Amino acid sequence: MIEGTEVAEKFTKIYASSFYFDDAGVAVWPAQVVNYTNKTQFLFRIEKGVLDINDQGVNSFFQPNQYRVPFRNMIYI
Repeated sequence: MIEGTEVAEKFTKIYASSFYFDDAGVAVWPAQVVNYTNKTQFLFRIEKGVLDINDQGVNSFFQPNQYRVPFRNMIYI
């Protein structure tokens, strides 16, 4: 839904649920689901600036002055 709005271009990365589509363009299976467990991972990715979901750097230690977006500056919807 966010990707279909005018403000989507203002974001560097959007983490949300997505679907796998078949050759006819029909959604057939969830490709990615953001649930209560992994939402924390995505919030840490935003905070640390480690946006690639395959980058294990999200588990690295960062000094607070190295945070890209501190939690106190985030709004989670």
